[in-house]
This record gives sequence, structure tokens and C-alpha cells, in this order.
Amino acid sequence: MYDVTVLGSINIDTLMSVDRAPRIGETLVGNDVDYMLGGKGCNQAVAASRVGANVCMLGAVGADSFGEKALSYLSKESLDITQVKKDSVIFTGIATILKYPQDNSIIVIPGANSLVDEAYLESVEETIRCSKVLLLQHEIPLKIVEKSLKIAKKNKVMTILNPAPFSTVVSKWFDLIDVITPNEIEFMELCHSYFENPGTMEENMLRLSEKFRMKVIVTLGSKGIAYVLDGVVNYMENIKVTVQDTTGAGDTFNGILAAQLADDEDYTAALRLANVGASISTEKFGAQTGMPNVEEILSRLV
Repeated sequence: MYDVTVLGSINIDTLMSVDRAPRIGETLVGNDVDYMLGGKGCNQAVAASRVGANVCMLGAVGADSFGEKALSYLSKESLDITQVKKDSVIFTGIATILKYPQDNSIIVIPGANSLVDEAYLESVEETIRCSKVLLLQHEIPLKIVEKSLKIAKKNKVMTILNPAPFSTVVSKWFDLIDVITPNEIEFMELCHSYFENPGTMEENMLRLSEKFRMKVIVTLGSKGIAYVLDGVVNYMENIKVTVQDTTGAGDTFNGILAAQLADDEDYTAALRLANVGASISTEKFGAQTGMPNVEEILSRLV
């Protein structure tokens, strides 16, 4: 049995450091470029494994040099990649990240991630059924996300959905989700697509939590997180860090949270570890470079 199974994207990230975003029609000279392993699914699997969870990564890469590089990187982490699909028809997923001094913007080309299909899901269904937690995002076909949620729910596997990139279809899955982790913008879009008369963020968090018995967590970037506990919206601030790169911070949060919940960790304690871990991850460049282990997180708890 796996603690956490992550079904999601595997990409090679092209990280370009620039001073600002280019305007339409403008060409800018950047400062630096790096090639790194990424994809929200892959990032979250690595984050979960680094804090000690027994993790299985499910997804697809192309039979190209980027696919070989991705699997080579992953083989150095403590997670199971034996069920990752290698497809000879299409290229490995690519993400171009523009890194600004205090933030970033990202363009994703799915590539092989779009070939995570029903046949593949059927081949890994037993793995999902035998996991404590299934962690999902939106960088593979959404119909596969839905079907995997149904498999997990039927087999009493805890489901965590990080609904990014955002799609309005997520509102049709609420009864399949145990924990949902949008960021502030995604949550606002969700509320405007779901509620006829959306209220404040706190009101909407409470409404969703009460109606669907779902743990609702909204990540707030530099402001920390908001979460519902015992019918009340609580806030948790980030620890103070010197931010170098915010890429992958949300993925770090989700991966650590999944690992802690799979280990039956107290909910508030799990959130605290995940939030501190996400803060630490911003101190280095790259989505996975700064992802911490348990010892690093515990040393920064205050």
C-alpha cells in the first residue's frame, strides 16, 4: 500500500529569469535560463516523498531526451516511478516559467500529459485502490481526473484536489473530494462559477465546507493560508523567509499536506508543516530544488 499516489503531470521546466514581463510586441533580454524537472503532479510527488511518505507517481512522458531526463531525475528521489507511461508518439510536457524578482508566470504545453487516458487509468486502478491518499491536479485530461476521483471515493481512498489550472468543471466533483486546495484566484473563480450570489471568501469557504463535508483550504501566497476548522475560518501566516523563487511553493504545500494526512497527522499540525515547508521552498530557485525534508521543516517551526 502507498501512503500517497499522485496522478498528474510530468514536465521539463524552462526557467527564464527576467526583470519584468514583456509587453505585447516587445522583446526583452533575460538574465539566465535553467532546465529543471517540473509539472504539478511530479512536483507534489517529490514534495511528499521528501518528508518520508511512500509515494507512487503516475503519469506519462515522451520517448525523447526530455522524457529520459525527467525519469533520470525522478529515479534519484525516494518514490515509485515504475508505472509512469513512456509514449513514443508525442513529446514530454514542457513548461516555460518567467521568473520575476518577486513572482512568476507560467505557460504549459501538455505533450505526453494529454495521453494519460482511460486505458492507462485502467492499468493503474489497483494502485489507486491500494493507496491511503490520491492527490490530483488539472494538468492531465479532466475526464481522467474525474474517473480517478470516482475510483478513489468508491474504495474509501482520501482524495485531495489542487484545482489548477482552474476549470469550472471542478464544481461537479465536490461530492468526490475530501480536501480541496485552490489558491485565492482559483477560489474566487470557483465561487463565481458555482454560487448564484457569491459572498466573501470566508462565507464561501464555510458554505462549501458545510454543504459537502469537504476540507477547504485556500492558499494566499505570501499571506499564508486560510482553512475551515469546526465551522470557523482560520488563518495561518507564513514563516519569514528570503524569497528567491515562488515556483512550486503551492506544489510543496500540497505534497507535504498529503503525506501528513496519509500518516494520520493532526489536521492543524499537518497544515502547519505544509505551510512552513512551502515557505522554505521559496528560498531557492526551481520548483523542486528548495523542497525540504522533515528535519528542515521542524528546525523552522516557531
